[in-house]
Amino acid sequence: MFAFLKGNLISADPTVAVLENGGVGYEIFISETTFAQISTRIGREIKLFTYLNVRENEVSLFGFHSSSEKDLFLKLIAVSGVGAKTALQVLSAGDAAALTVSIAAGDVKYLSKIKGIGKKTAERIVLELKGSLADVDVVGEIMLTGKAKVNSDVYTDAVSALVSLGFNKTECVQAVRSCTAEKLEDIISEALKKLSR
Repeated sequence: MFAFLKGNLISADPTVAVLENGGVGYEIFISETTFAQISTRIGREIKLFTYLNVRENEVSLFGFHSSSEKDLFLKLIAVSGVGAKTALQVLSAGDAAALTVSIAAGDVKYLSKIKGIGKKTAERIVLELKGSLADVDVVGEIMLTGKAKVNSDVYTDAVSALVSLGFNKTECVQAVRSCTAEKLEDIISEALKKLSR
């Protein structure tokens, strides 16, 4: 019903944001990931992608800082036994790209560490979503947090090198994502420091 809402951010905490639009204050459930993106913008205009959740005795609005986070949320709530609040818990564990990588890689161990997600639920998420994410280029999902703009082949090589050293693929992808170096050897070196902590 609502694709997105744009308005002044009145307040926000790690689970709920209040957005004013046209004199109406919308209470919107959010993930910790979205909170981290919007927490410094209180009193300013923001845009949240939204999903209206209608249940027998409850109508609630969920908001996301990016369309990719909303897309992953929609995939998660389609998994049997995963409700909207549980899906938010999953999204709070990391950004959409990192979680997509985890699911596409079938990393049940990573998912089962998320608060409120047991091993069986993690296995169900992987089982039901891995196929729909099969066409996702796992390393291509890496989004730079620094200023470096590097050919994705360099990241692919860096992840491969780290995995060959015995590190978990999902953790390698996440470590490489946070690197600001541009040269392959520098990326590997920086990621190794993060993985060895």
